[in-house]
Amino acid sequence: MLLAFRPSSRRRTFAPSWNLAPDQSADRVRPRTAAAVSTWAAASGRRRRWPWVLGVLGIIAIAGSTLMRKAREANEARYAAAVRDSTRRADSLSKIALARTDSSGQLIGGMVDTVRRADSLRRDSIANANKTLSNAVVSAVRRYASALQSGNKDAAKAVFPSATDRDLNAWDTARGQYNLRFSVASPSRVRLSENNLIADVDFILQVEYIDRTTRGVYSTSRLPRHAQLSKQGQRWQIEKLNER
Repeated sequence: MLLAFRPSSRRRTFAPSWNLAPDQSADRVRPRTAAAVSTWAAASGRRRRWPWVLGVLGIIAIAGSTLMRKAREANEARYAAAVRDSTRRADSLSKIALARTDSSGQLIGGMVDTVRRADSLRRDSIANANKTLSNAVVSAVRRYASALQSGNKDAAKAVFPSATDRDLNAWDTARGQYNLRFSVASPSRVRLSENNLIADVDFILQVEYIDRTTRGVYSTSRLPRHAQLSKQGQRWQIEKLNER
């Protein structure tokens, strides 16, 4: 006779074979286990994120370096272009300035030459006029000395109207013993005034006493004189003749 086996409706419950303290239950172990799992998961997540962060930072650094390098190259290119443009402008301005200087120099040089020639001609004309006047003044003094040498008192008076008889007769005694030779030596520079109508000159009236027998010079007198002359028409005449 077969016996029927009827499984029991009661299920066995197998509890984990953890060694628990008498006052410890499974409900108190589960939270501590969940916290450990969460901590491990968080740490694992952080380890997985760091390579991505480093990669992104590397890409940013490379991109920034590239941009900075391109910006620096662009600045250098602009600076080089500016230098070239500045050099070209400087060359152009230099050529223009040189051309202006040459043209201005030629113009100014021609004007300066013209002015110099005119000024030189004016100075030469004044110098020639003064020389002519000076020669005429000294020539009048020499005519007076020549009249004294010859004893021609009228000729002496014509040159020196205010000459006194004493002045003219002073040489008569010497002329009776010697032949007299008068000359005008070392005339100074003629000083003109009053619009070139008055002239002053210093000179040496040199008188040589010549022996009539030997024809030799017996003695020589050098008499310093100052003469003031005035211009009368085209001729000069002595107004004053003084010792100095």
